[in-house]
Amino acid sequence: MKWTSALSEQPDLEDAIAECGVAIKNSIEDETLDLAVAFISPHYEESYERVADLMAQTLGAKHVFGCSGGGVIGNGLEVEQRAGISITAAVLPDVDIKPFHLQVDRLPDLDAGPDKWEDLIGVQADKDPHFVMLADPYSFPVQDLLMGMDYAYPKATKIGGLASGASREGGNALFLDDQVLRTGAIGLATGRQYHCRHGCRPRLPAHRQPHAHLQERPQHATRTGWPGSDGSAAEHDASASGAGPRVDTLLPFPRRGDRRTDR
Repeated sequence: MKWTSALSEQPDLEDAIAECGVAIKNSIEDETLDLAVAFISPHYEESYERVADLMAQTLGAKHVFGCSGGGVIGNGLEVEQRAGISITAAVLPDVDIKPFHLQVDRLPDLDAGPDKWEDLIGVQADKDPHFVMLADPYSFPVQDLLMGMDYAYPKATKIGGLASGASREGGNALFLDDQVLRTGAIGLATGRQYHCRHGCRPRLPAHRQPHAHLQERPQHATRTGWPGSDGSAAEHDASASGAGPRVDTLLPFPRRGDRRTDR
């Protein structure tokens, strides 16, 4: 995993992105970028629509994300009240990135269940996602978004901010992959990619493999052993009869291979 950032104060948008691109490529060498995050001051407002194409041509990142900003920070420097572009880029192996764009008329009602938010975002909460989000404050109810996301994804980390630099609706810009958007909110849902090996079946060390003579045993046990055929608990001791292991009484759902720890 690699991160790098660059900042340019070139007055022309194309030159500024090109300058940032050179610095970023020198830092990451020949590796492919998974993400490029751009923050662009309003001095380039007339060229906002070119951002997606120029980012693709210069950096070739799999995902582009960002917004306009009244001030920008990059490579340890801050630019305010003058032209500036900051680009932060990353190589993120084994990280799954899902972009999304939200409009106010598509938001679920605040009484809606978590499943409605999962359908909207396109990510299930049980996948343990985390989120980066940016919104246009003139066109999107950020508080409603945060309340809904906290409800649907209570364990997820959520970070982000507001597009700025404009004094009217439609003046800010949101950058998402090949789109330049003027309203709504954008986000990235991130999660780890899991690579299955050995047919995606769990492989246990040899000393923890279930014994063959236990394969036909019931999957639950009483405190004293396996249930008897009449439904009563049959007293068994693994060391004496070989009929099955005694189960730790503290385990509410014992499984094959469990052994007592209180001997």
